[in-house]
Amino acid sequence: MSVGLFALHGFLGSPEALQPAIALCTTPWARCVVPTLPGHGPRGVAERESFESLVESYAKTLHGHDISWVISGYSMGARLALAVALRMLREPTPRPLALVLNGVDPGIQDPAAREARQQWEHRMSDALPTLGIDAFVARLWESIPIFESQRSLSPVHQEALRARRSQHAPAGVAWAMTTLGTGAMPAMSPEFASLAHTPVWLVTGALDSKFTALSHTMTQQILHATHTVVPRRGHDLWTEAPRVIATHLDLAARALESARSGATA
Repeated sequence: MSVGLFALHGFLGSPEALQPAIALCTTPWARCVVPTLPGHGPRGVAERESFESLVESYAKTLHGHDISWVISGYSMGARLALAVALRMLREPTPRPLALVLNGVDPGIQDPAAREARQQWEHRMSDALPTLGIDAFVARLWESIPIFESQRSLSPVHQEALRARRSQHAPAGVAWAMTTLGTGAMPAMSPEFASLAHTPVWLVTGALDSKFTALSHTMTQQILHATHTVVPRRGHDLWTEAPRVIATHLDLAARALESARSGATA
């Protein structure tokens, strides 16, 4: 099966955060590309990339391989994944794609709302040098309502999650928040018509009301979009429900293989 997986982690995440779900997949991926987002990691620094230039770089990398791609991601990574797919579909001969997006925001069209989001991201970013990464994670990031469901995880799991979030250099993730955040990215819904022939799976937790509502709206805008709502789970399904994510990645791979088989029959 000539299907590759491209997966992007979220803000304060890492490629390791995605591995439990990927390990549960039954698909024999031709390639598995799971990069560290710029600005992340213990040596993360403020980069020169913009949201658009990073998308261009990822799209160029994937287009260089003569295979179909399942493009996936979580939260910040899901936003980038969606942008990468839309960029690849603008190629004269686009690769067959399928999308699996957990907790995706397609961007803010209202200028006032976008400005408010940018201000929030800059306030959070400005707090990082003063607080340090440990206090930022414990006092600010983990107090965001979308992560409330993770308080039901075991103490060992919560400690591991906090350690993963706290491994990053403050300067790098401060840059990522203001450069790759929702306020900085373009609104992508005007391009959804280009997804007319692309299978899209949107996956959210029932406890994540904001992103469940966003995904519901997207299913009305994207022709072949399917929305799965996972009971008793929150925002980060790669952590809270990795088997659900794996199931959807395998579904996407099978959809691409079926389309390829049909085209060559």
